[in-house]
Amino acid sequence: MSAEPQRAHPAPHTSAPHRSTPHEPPLYEVLLGLTRASPDGLPPRSGFRRLRPAAPVPVGAGATPWASAQLAVRAVFEAWSGDFAVLAGELERLRLPERCARLVASAAAALPVADPAAARAAGRLLAAQGRSLPAVAAGIALLGRFGTAADVPLLSLLGTANALHAPAVAALERLEEAAGPAGPDGRAAAVLHLTVRGERATVGPLLRVLRSADHRVRRKALLGLPADLPTVDPADARRILEAFDAAALLDAFPHDTLLVAATGRLLVRTAAACDPADLLACRAAPGLYARVVGRAGTLVPRFEHVALLLSLAHDLDSGTAALLPGHSPVRRSALLAELGRVLAEPAWTAVVAAIGRRPGAAARTGWVRRAGHRLFEAPAPAGRFRIAVVEPDPARPGRSEARLLVDGLPLVPRLFPHGPTLGPAELLDGGPPSGGGPLRASREPQAVRLAEASCGEACCGALWVTVRRVAGEVRWSDFRHHEHAAPLPGVAALRFDARDYDAELARAGRHDDDGGDRLGGGGPGRGVPAAGAGPVADPGGGAVHGDGVGARRDPRPALGPPGHPAPLPDR
Repeated sequence: MSAEPQRAHPAPHTSAPHRSTPHEPPLYEVLLGLTRASPDGLPPRSGFRRLRPAAPVPVGAGATPWASAQLAVRAVFEAWSGDFAVLAGELERLRLPERCARLVASAAAALPVADPAAARAAGRLLAAQGRSLPAVAAGIALLGRFGTAADVPLLSLLGTANALHAPAVAALERLEEAAGPAGPDGRAAAVLHLTVRGERATVGPLLRVLRSADHRVRRKALLGLPADLPTVDPADARRILEAFDAAALLDAFPHDTLLVAATGRLLVRTAAACDPADLLACRAAPGLYARVVGRAGTLVPRFEHVALLLSLAHDLDSGTAALLPGHSPVRRSALLAELGRVLAEPAWTAVVAAIGRRPGAAARTGWVRRAGHRLFEAPAPAGRFRIAVVEPDPARPGRSEARLLVDGLPLVPRLFPHGPTLGPAELLDGGPPSGGGPLRASREPQAVRLAEASCGEACCGALWVTVRRVAGEVRWSDFRHHEHAAPLPGVAALRFDARDYDAELARAGRHDDDGGDRLGGGGPGRGVPAAGAGPVADPGGGAVHGDGVGARRDPRPALGPPGHPAPLPDR
């Protein structure tokens, strides 16, 4: 290893704060040296750490170390007079532990700027020449706001540092969003995530081709992923779709059924209920659903493909995919109708019948039949309040959910994109003889937990609501992320007709009783598109047949930005 990268290792800790000196190389040069000295030019998983001698957390009187760090950062930015040179000097003197770099990036991202060109120049200077983490973090944030495509390589290298990774990814995403679909290198944020955060066992073989512009090379690597992806993190699945530009691959190979199946599996994994935020953040997702569903009929009828199409249908009907931009009620009905049409074809139902006769296949074939029955043969009636009991594919990780839909849209991912809705055992079972569980409303207000973060409520919270019955209606109010926390701002109370509410609880409570002998249906509901329905264009050249005529429609209220709590209608 060269002399410069060696200086990136921690020095013996002293009680005096460390100061930058002219003899220290900029962090950019340190990271460049570490990258050149690393096997295959890749950082260790989670990124390069301890780039400078450890700095003690500043401790103020009566304040926690974190609060003291916040005060120190705030003091620097509040004193800013508009001179970027002065700001750079103050940031170089601000010594904080690595974990505090995000504080600086957040402050710089909100800095009022009158001269974008000056801010861009300052951002480049701080990012490329900064010798302290606060200075470089501020430069990254400024480039995210005012940078250009020319700054992508600089941000990509700085993002290999553990402390700077999140600010760098955020900056790259802002640049990509500002540039739009035609912007250069729109995959940089995804490539950086996979390089630093991706699970090496799965992502490792892909890293060598991530920067390739050759569609054939990227296609081959994507098809090299294992067909079974239960252990792939949803964030990695999302970033694989983005880094490989799966939509462009599907357009380049419009008749490649292997690519359709691979993309569908990655979509299902991205939409995993354990972390709804990943699908909501994937700007390519609506187009990918259209392409995959539009070509579902080209897939070879196989049991794995049956399970794949049912999982996609669950996501579109009651999962996070229902919240994606462009997924209007008509569009979702058309996509669901096309999936139902494919699954109802004799060749596909014969696959399920044949597998069902094999020893040990009862659990999975039972899941297929129940899922098909609920989705296509006996869909729940339209209404303001609906509960969709969704079981996971027995071959995949996951747990049952009692998904709560208001005006046809899933409630939990809108207000709490950090974990799945609780299951029927937690929300529907028990209570009075008529059932209803914790959701059964009474005159006494009661706190009900609707969802919990995958890492646990103590870590990332949960979604709580207060349920009570007032005259002829049931009210849900005070949505919050901990039982005793303050209500979420901007989220109105929900009101339901008490009779309709009780009837839906009773219907959903019979989740163990439904079944069905067929996979898809041609009866009322969404099983088959109505006769004479026209095709909906697939952006990749295929078509989704049917406009959803005769399908259950769900009124769609206006939503805020994906992943952010949206005000719900107070009705």
